[in-house]
Parts: sequence; structure tokens; C-alpha cells
Amino acid sequence: PALARTLSASAVRGDYELSSGERGAALRYAELHWRYFDRFVTEATHWLAPDNVQEDPELVVAMRTSPTNIGLQLLSTATAYDLGFITADDMARRIEGTMRTMGRLRGVRGHFFKLYVLHDLRVLEPPYVSTVDSANLPAQLIALRQALLALAAGQVRDGALELATRLHALAARAGDLAGEMDFRFLYDERRELFAIGYRHASHSLDESFYDLLASEARLASFIAIARNDVPVEHWFHLGRTVTRSPGATALVSWSGSMFEYLMPTLVTHSYAFTL
Repeated sequence: PALARTLSASAVRGDYELSSGERGAALRYAELHWRYFDRFVTEATHWLAPDNVQEDPELVVAMRTSPTNIGLQLLSTATAYDLGFITADDMARRIEGTMRTMGRLRGVRGHFFKLYVLHDLRVLEPPYVSTVDSANLPAQLIALRQALLALAAGQVRDGALELATRLHALAARAGDLAGEMDFRFLYDERRELFAIGYRHASHSLDESFYDLLASEARLASFIAIARNDVPVEHWFHLGRTVTRSPGATALVSWSGSMFEYLMPTLVTHSYAFTL
């Protein structure tokens, strides 16, 4: 009977609850990360996050940004309110500034280019559409839209109707930006795979392709299939070679980086006992 009961139990793990100490540490790390955006996203950067900052031997701000940076900045701003670091009005003001700037950025077929210079918002030459960046940004915008709609509903319940209206407008703008991105021109129909990117100057696709499921570009496949831009069969053309590293099983990626494995899971569900 004990064996039968064990075999009949659900194989899906239950929710994991952080201890008070773990929660405190997580919040401390979260606030440290938020301080990057709080300090370096300013009017001087047109309300966009710099790609990186060098601290030693002297402070140097890399005055360029990418679509992935912008998407993470927007999600971080909504999360900063969710965690109590900023007010709802401050969150809305920051996102409004970023959205205004996004409306000024040059792009192609709804996609933003890989890099922009923050001083004047010009495209960093040569103009290039990165499939990875074009995967991350719409997924992050969709997540942002859902967050803003949920927050707006809470503001309505609290009687803050003006703020709720602003949040609804931002949610609509996020949805529009994501919806305008056409993925078909990044897709090679013969190989049934996405190219690494698109060279705007020569109007040509890169000669290399994303062919592994364990890839930072997995969101491009997910979003494009959901939009009906590419066929569902594309998903099954992504390689699923499995390897073992000490005692654990993992899908093979090109470089084994955390970016490849973890970036898509920021905005998608992970299902137990699946690839």
C-alpha cells in the first residue's frame, strides 16, 4: 500500500515558499538591481537604459542600448512598483518617458534595430535587426501589458481613475508595439528556421541560423508561431540533443550560457519533467 500510494502521488512539485531570510535577501538583491535603472536612466539617456557601466578604473557609461535592454528596463520598472521601491505614479511617469522615446526610434517592419546611440537616438551602424532582441522585446512588452492592466484594475478599485487611465493607455501602447513586429522576413522557409538576424543595408538575412531549442532566440519561435507568422512545424525543427553533466540532464545549447537557458524563462512558464 505504501508503494502504491507513492506511485499514485502527483509527480508535479508544489509551490516553493521562501523563508523570511531568503525573502529578505532576494529583496535586497532586487533593490540593488533596481538602483542601476534608478541612477542611469535619465533625461540625458532619453529615458532608456545604458547597455552597461564600467566602474573601474573610472566610471564610464556605455551610451548605447538595445531592444532587450529596453524590454528589461520596462519590466524592471513595473516590478519596482510591485516590490514597493517606487510609487505607481512614478512607475507610470518612467514608462511614459520610455514609450515616448520608443516612438522616435527608427526601425523596420515593426522591429527595432540592434543598437541605438543614446546621445541622439541614431542607429549604430551598420543597421541590423537581431532575432534575439526581436524575440525578447515583444515578449517583455506582452508581459508588461498584462502587468499594467492588472495594476490599472487595482487603481480603479482604489478610486485613482486618472492613474488607471494612464496605465490602460500604456498597456495599449505596449500591445501595439508588440503587435506591429512582423517575424516573417527573419524566417528562412527552406530551412524552416530563424536567421541570426537581418542586414538592413543589403536587405539580406544572416547566413547562420538558430537551430536549437535551448537558445536565447526560443522566444522568437514562440511569439512568431502564436502570431501565425510561421508554421507550428518550425518548433519541431529546433534541435533537442540531450547531454549529462555531473548526474543532471540538460539540452545542448551553442555556448552553455545562462543567457541561452534562462532568458526565455523570464516571461514563460517552466513545466516540470519536460524539455
